[in-house]
Amino acid sequence: MIGIPVSLLLNATDLEFPGKIFRVEFIDLHGDVLTEIPTPYYDTRPALYNVSNVVAPAEFFNIKVTRSDATAV
Repeated sequence: MIGIPVSLLLNATDLEFPGKIFRVEFIDLHGDVLTEIPTPYYDTRPALYNVSNVVAPAEFFNIKVTRSDATAV
């Protein structure tokens, strides 16, 4: 699926208020960031995050989600 825009839907229903997701990163197998994508927050759907038109990297990658939760200082 290289070069084809896709969408990510993140379900954060277990994330306690006032927690939220800030960004999604594609990380290569060495831990280096390939792409950083901010996640939009919608008051009408606080537990669902939709990131549209994301183009997957041409290499193997992992997805890292950066968030805060109720226990964060």
